[in-house]
Amino acid sequence: MKQLIKYQKYIFYSCIMFVFMYRLFLANIPEFFPLAFELGDIFYRFSFSFSAAYIFFLLVTKIPKSQEKTHIYTYANHKKDIIVNSFFHLVEKLIEYSNDVAKDPQKPIDIRKHAIAKVLLEQKSLDKWNLNEYDCKIIFSLIEPLNDSPFYRISNHDDFPFKPIPWAKHLNRFSYNIRNEILELFSVMPHLEAKHVEVLTTILESDFFRTSKNIDTLEYGEDLEYLHSSFYILYQTVQELNEKWE
Repeated sequence: MKQLIKYQKYIFYSCIMFVFMYRLFLANIPEFFPLAFELGDIFYRFSFSFSAAYIFFLLVTKIPKSQEKTHIYTYANHKKDIIVNSFFHLVEKLIEYSNDVAKDPQKPIDIRKHAIAKVLLEQKSLDKWNLNEYDCKIIFSLIEPLNDSPFYRISNHDDFPFKPIPWAKHLNRFSYNIRNEILELFSVMPHLEAKHVEVLTTILESDFFRTSKNIDTLEYGEDLEYLHSSFYILYQTVQELNEKWE
């Protein structure tokens, strides 16, 4: 059945060609072989009926659905861009922050970890599009939950209209926002391709989101290194989303 649906347009083209050939040439040939002539007439009627039904299917079902899918994917593409751009903006800020801490630490979390990170970051320039799990481990080992992140929120104080957000709070907010974007995308799930739904579901169920969305309610450790593994899995999945959407 699936093969028939896949090749139905080719069947349609064949039927159209047979209808025209029959009407222009075969219908006027004398009936030397009555049985063959009857079979030709039967096949002509089948071809004509199939062609008419397929044209009706195109006008009533396929073309409107295609237009609806195009409209929905205009919305879905925008949501996908928000998810991907927000995530890699976070990655970019994580890299910048870890570089700053490694070069000029105000209060090293762990002298050994800081020394390792400093050597690595001096030798290697991190690329937000090409991180490995060890890169993520170094980045998160330099982040304290209560330290100010490079992200800001509006403050009530006139002298300081913008106030830095601690990393714990920002990761909590980031997880909440991304999950909301995905849930809004799922409102049009019946119209999304299966491969897109699959990768979006994987992101939504990410261990990183599950942990970081509650990070401000947990007891703070010295750093966030324990998040690096789940973050790297999420990193790979968001890259997969970006690639599969093309």
